[in-house]
Amino acid sequence: MTSLSSISPSPDANPKQSGRWRWLLNPFLVITVAAIALGAWETYKYWGYFLVRPAMLAEVDEIETVERWGVLEAYSRNPETGSLIIEARENYSWNSSVENAESYCAAASHMFWDHSCLYNQALLNLYQQQIVTPETSLLDTAELDKWHQELVKTGMVRSPSPGWESSDSREGMIFLGRDAQDKPIAFVGIQGGQVENDHYPYYELIFREVEGSPGEWEVTAQRTFYIDIAGFEQMDLGFWIFTSLVWFGVLSPLLLLFYTPRLWKSFKGNA
Repeated sequence: MTSLSSISPSPDANPKQSGRWRWLLNPFLVITVAAIALGAWETYKYWGYFLVRPAMLAEVDEIETVERWGVLEAYSRNPETGSLIIEARENYSWNSSVENAESYCAAASHMFWDHSCLYNQALLNLYQQQIVTPETSLLDTAELDKWHQELVKTGMVRSPSPGWESSDSREGMIFLGRDAQDKPIAFVGIQGGQVENDHYPYYELIFREVEGSPGEWEVTAQRTFYIDIAGFEQMDLGFWIFTSLVWFGVLSPLLLLFYTPRLWKSFKGNA
């Protein structure tokens, strides 16, 4: 009868031998995770958010009354200074503005990438609460230009990439009112022109008047993100997958640098 002490474990049962190929898996996982992380970073850099477009700034709900508001646009430049000429939207119509806001934002509820809601969401929210009405006074061109300059002073505005300078433009809405404490508050939502092919920035800010300094304003909330028109619409997830694959391809040579000497050493050891 054979004693238990005389039974020796087979080579396959040796934990060192059974785990000799584990090193093959670890670098692959590291490269894969790194590619996914870098793809996520590229996605955030491109859109200004990760996968889910931000909702309208919550501080808009703090507006209790609107004293003046306006729709601005700028599609031409001053030939002497080169600066954009800010104008009040021509052929303004209250009914068409509200109807457009309702139409655009209804579409956006089904197509979250729809670019036309944006600042129209603020108009729709304030209109539905009867904070903005047809009787609300309109900002004149000089006031609209002042608020555009407030945006420029923040440093948020992105200059177009080379070759896209002629596409620079502005369109948006501004609401000037008061909060529940009767303190001045302003909402600025402005879409810029193309900074790259079919790639547009959107700037959204809340300003509050500096206490003790009438007429001086400070930014209390802001965000910038990008939209694509006839480009990568509805491709937030797809863009992440694509950039992750690109980064995996870029990092793959590192796998060869890691694996080649070890595979060669293993091959020679088995020869």
